[in-house]
Amino acid sequence: MANNVEPDFPRAQAAVGTAGALLFYLSDALIAWTRFVKEIRWAPIAIHVTYHLAQVGLVLSFVR
Repeated sequence: MANNVEPDFPRAQAAVGTAGALLFYLSDALIAWTRFVKEIRWAPIAIHVTYHLAQVGLVLSFVR
């Protein structure tokens, strides 16, 4: 049964990957907000920081 299947990766890896995905979402949301709603003065820096942290999170989630 599917309920008895354990994932072959640690929960910490899954958490880091999830955090990376959420940071990508935040980065894209900031891009959309700045482009279509209202320009935010600090958005470019926040976009770069969240994007690069997302990249790190996704890469670390694949490293064993």
